[in-house]
Amino acid sequence: MSRFMIRAVFFRRYTAATVGKPFRNVAEVKQYLAKQTWSIDEILHGEDTGKAAKQGVPTEEEVRKLLALCAFPVEDADLQNSKRILVKQLSFINKLHETSVDDQDKNLDENYARLLPRQNKALTYDDLLKKIDGIKQDEATGEPTGSWDSTGLAKMRKDNYFIVRQGLLKNRK
Repeated sequence: MSRFMIRAVFFRRYTAATVGKPFRNVAEVKQYLAKQTWSIDEILHGEDTGKAAKQGVPTEEEVRKLLALCAFPVEDADLQNSKRILVKQLSFINKLHETSVDDQDKNLDENYARLLPRQNKALTYDDLLKKIDGIKQDEATGEPTGSWDSTGLAKMRKDNYFIVRQGLLKNRK
């Protein structure tokens, strides 16, 4: 029995996971716990949802156009659910835009702050084409294979702008 307990203690000792730097004293723990944090519920269900609703909930026609633009099925779509999801996404984006992180960036150690680099190289048109070629459409999200070619209508390039002269103007008044 005691041999089993020793194995259990030994096993637990070497399987512990750590995240970030360890705390060195109680003051660091108190300082860490005193920092203001966000709750996802506050962000998505707080006052910002009301702001997004005041800014304008997308109409059913706008939701249909967005679904068609994304090549999702429009006929069998749950428009009310899509509207609710759009309002949540808009409120989350608004919250991110309102948050100032400039003061915090000075003290951040990038090794513990982000998984992606902060400064990224600008993409060129050729880089975008390579990335697009590698994208696989997901049938689970309703994307039919080969439904939309994002660069197929761009026939001309001038001053880093891509000119589309056909296809998109069919249903305009």
